[in-house]
Amino acid sequence: MEKKSKVLSCTKEDWSEPDQYGNVIHTVVFENGDHGWYRGTPNGASYFMVGKDVDYVINIVKKTINGKEKEQIWIKKPKKTESVHEDGGYAKLTVDEFKIRAKINCVSSATDYVKDMILGDKVEAKDMEKAIARLIGIMHKQIDNV
Repeated sequence: MEKKSKVLSCTKEDWSEPDQYGNVIHTVVFENGDHGWYRGTPNGASYFMVGKDVDYVINIVKKTINGKEKEQIWIKKPKKTESVHEDGGYAKLTVDEFKIRAKINCVSSATDYVKDMILGDKVEAKDMEKAIARLIGIMHKQIDNV
């Protein structure tokens, strides 16, 4: 579940060793009482800046350590994409919303492509519907794998 709160602190853990990408673990504490770990750059988590209201997601992971089950609370940024047009009027989209729009756009792209294939004598007009459906299926499969 996505939440929003002001960041009270974001502190690098001394025991944290950099991962393969150079990221280390920080403890993040929020004004609403939520807290947890976040993996980010060693210089500090640029997203979880102290004093800033941020959107976040809590992910609780259960691990067995020394025979005892413990809960690890991880803080993550919500998955969002932004329009490539920074000055445009597009709103921020979640990944799922972006995928839905991409799938809708596939219909017109596939239709245009198959029309060009018919004009180039690569596909017969009687097979147009089947070719469009096949192409849309391929495109949707690629979008789902993103």
